[in-house]
Amino acid sequence: MQDRFIGRLILGIGLIAIMVMPAAAQEAEGDMGLDSAMMANWAKFATPGENHAHFQKMVGKWTASSTFWMGPDAPEMTSEGTAEFEVIFGGRYLVQHYQGEFMGDIFHGMGITAYDNFRQEYIDIWLDDMGTAIMLTRGKSNEAGTEFTYIGKMDDPLSDRKDIPTRTVARVVDSETHMLEMFTVDLEGKEFKSMEIIYKRAE
Repeated sequence: MQDRFIGRLILGIGLIAIMVMPAAAQEAEGDMGLDSAMMANWAKFATPGENHAHFQKMVGKWTASSTFWMGPDAPEMTSEGTAEFEVIFGGRYLVQHYQGEFMGDIFHGMGITAYDNFRQEYIDIWLDDMGTAIMLTRGKSNEAGTEFTYIGKMDDPLSDRKDIPTRTVARVVDSETHMLEMFTVDLEGKEFKSMEIIYKRAE
């Protein structure tokens, strides 16, 4: 009997909270000095738009053929893998889950791409189990949303170099193919292609 009474009491408190929540929100808005124009700007900032719609071109499951170069004159290394791209949080972010093989070991990576309405630029982060760092790059797309160019920096523990300039270009070739190229600089400061991934739609 007591448990039933407590349950009804909790339910009643919850209903009261729901009913007074809009009024409380309006009071908070006034307390913070927010007017309708500010709230409209925030809604514009928070709402996905046509730049986010470009993410849909890459949603799905893909096979991935990767080629790596350790330097401009180094022999190429190849790797096969799979990737799955999905959009999350109402289309606001594109998430990639990658699995492949690198130098005989299983390799897992994860990428997250955003379009920041406020800064009007794309932001891409990458992390994997071959290190402990997170790589962050920023960039723009062409008008069609089929080519994205990101600029950033990376570290190379093998050569003890930090903040190495990088340029990454992602292209949507067609509905069945997209690719990614990464360029970095050697010890003399000359740019070279260090990675290429060709994605073919699996599903």
